[in-house]
Amino acid sequence: MRILVAPDSFKGSLSAVEAARIMADAIRQELSQASVHAFPMADGGEGTVEAVLAGTGGRLVRLTATGPTGTPVRTFYGIIDHTTAIPIGGRRPDPARQADHHQQPVHQDHHEQTDQHEQNDLQGLHPSPSGTAVAVLETAAVAGLTMVPPEQRNPLLMTTFGLGECIRHALDHGIRRFLIGLGGSAANDGGLGMLQALGAAFYDPAGNRLPDFKPAIPAPTDLAPAGPAAMMDGRLHDPGAPQPGTVLEWMSRIARVDFSTLDPRLREADIVVASDVQSPLCGPQGASVVFGPQKGATPEQVRQLDEALASYAEQVERHLGRTFQHHPGAGAAGGLGFAFLCLGGRIESGARLIIEVSGLAGQLPHADWLITGEGRTDEQTLLGKLPVTLADMARAHGVRTILVSGSLTGDEQTLEKLYRRFDAVFAIPNRPMSLEEAMRDVRPLLKAAARNIARLIAASGP
Repeated sequence: MRILVAPDSFKGSLSAVEAARIMADAIRQELSQASVHAFPMADGGEGTVEAVLAGTGGRLVRLTATGPTGTPVRTFYGIIDHTTAIPIGGRRPDPARQADHHQQPVHQDHHEQTDQHEQNDLQGLHPSPSGTAVAVLETAAVAGLTMVPPEQRNPLLMTTFGLGECIRHALDHGIRRFLIGLGGSAANDGGLGMLQALGAAFYDPAGNRLPDFKPAIPAPTDLAPAGPAAMMDGRLHDPGAPQPGTVLEWMSRIARVDFSTLDPRLREADIVVASDVQSPLCGPQGASVVFGPQKGATPEQVRQLDEALASYAEQVERHLGRTFQHHPGAGAAGGLGFAFLCLGGRIESGARLIIEVSGLAGQLPHADWLITGEGRTDEQTLLGKLPVTLADMARAHGVRTILVSGSLTGDEQTLEKLYRRFDAVFAIPNRPMSLEEAMRDVRPLLKAAARNIARLIAASGP
């Protein structure tokens, strides 16, 4: 008997890697003769790098970059070999999607200085001449909502600049292929910060280049005129230039966009974005309206952000001569999807991409059972979240599927739909308990649930 264990994370309590280990160990305890294989899962959000590395044997790279609030943070990304990640590569960005990149130096940031610890991580990372190395990044690790205390969450002040720094870091070390998870972003900047970190230039009506969108850094006018901190991008900014403080002000002052200053190495890059969000950039289903409130935006701020993104997109698209803001997924991660489309990237289903990259998809035809899991199961699970995606793929191969959840909620109709997608659905609480108790005791609860499932599998016969 061959059993695949492939849970997502139990957010706030267990990573996917730990959940997979607990479940697999418990099943082996009851079914010693079974072949049990663990595949930690993710859908492009928090835990994506960990899940991909666990399934491919890649390695972790640590570095310092700009965090969501504009201050330096320690972060990471992964490196895998393309030979273990079939979906990545093979398609280059459409040159029509990019402005000409002149061979101009990209400004360097002090956060990107490689320390001794990072150099140890980077030994041997240069890819082979065939370019098989792939950098795996997750937005949640450098611009994530969980990185910001609840009382400080304000999408008007959050930036994606650090994600661009991570991409540049990988480019510096020879990487040209990227898998980037978009889930869990704290920002709603349309990828403005990331694009600036990669060299894109934005100008105000007076022709002044706007400083990098890192709100925590004081405006140059607040600093000594010749002080080093005034060197925002390698050049001293005109003290009279506008120094906006929020993304609303930043975007309102953009009169001209220039992508010719982008890092020229991006012309060689193949960027695949993992996201299951189908939202356009703006409008009733756009980034600000759908996701702004959970990032801390008030109703008025949601309206302002939506208008600002529309104005920003108009300027970028005028420069490129192409329209991307209406593309499904452009609104992912506060508009990062839009920015990556402008760079020639492509958006693919996060769940399916991770299932493929991890190697799980190749194991499904040989499996008898698939056991997946997540922290909360409700009507949102039915909208293409990872457990349902897995169940549909497993069913195509005649594999029986069980879902284990930290919380099972929904009306009778929702539950009936879940039962049609899975052979069985279990919630792990074994008595009435609060959310706090369930999260505190998640390890023994998950272990007990997995053992019970294994015993039921044994009783069901081959």
